[in-house]
Amino acid sequence: MSAWPLQLVGYTRKLYLTPYSTPAQSAILNNTIHHICIDCFYSFDQEFRAMQKRAFYIRALAPEDRAWLIQFLHEHWGDSIMISRGITHDLTTYPGFIAIRDGERIGLLTYHIQEHNCEVTSLDSLLPGLGIGTALLEAARGEAVRQHCSRFWLITTNDNIDALRFYQKRGFTLVAVHRDAISGSRKIKPGIPLLGAHGIPIRDEIELEFLLA
Repeated sequence: MSAWPLQLVGYTRKLYLTPYSTPAQSAILNNTIHHICIDCFYSFDQEFRAMQKRAFYIRALAPEDRAWLIQFLHEHWGDSIMISRGITHDLTTYPGFIAIRDGERIGLLTYHIQEHNCEVTSLDSLLPGLGIGTALLEAARGEAVRQHCSRFWLITTNDNIDALRFYQKRGFTLVAVHRDAISGSRKIKPGIPLLGAHGIPIRDEIELEFLLA
């Protein structure tokens, strides 16, 4: 009777054969381990390449980002003006964080702190699925904590189902639906479209929060 425990750690292997293992069993086992190790090599190599593709870092917005920021907001939001709860925000005047990969800016978050409330005024990721939005959100939440905020909150619209899923999965709670609030926003920013994601009419503001204290 033979017992062949096998342990793979990284690219190394440990092989244990009992005194009763036959040469044929040893050959079969070594051939099996060879294929396993080759498979592991490709698995680790693929994972390493995937990690390289995902690699990015977060830093605070800096003065040298201003030209890019203005262009980015115009390309993705029509202009730099954002409206929430009837208040007009010029995002070019707010602090924020950007995600960078290989020297390219691939994500943006802006926020506004008033008293002990930190509002996320915009969040964009150019490469979905890499964790960019989550990393930007964590950076902003960390800054809110550092500045002794008790509330981390934001407004999205009723059509933005993807955003509602995203924020709730990250601990935000839906606290209010401001019905027909977008009608007032359109008086300030007429470019807000009538239809949004999934062909849903854009009507309401939805308020979500994450309590920090």
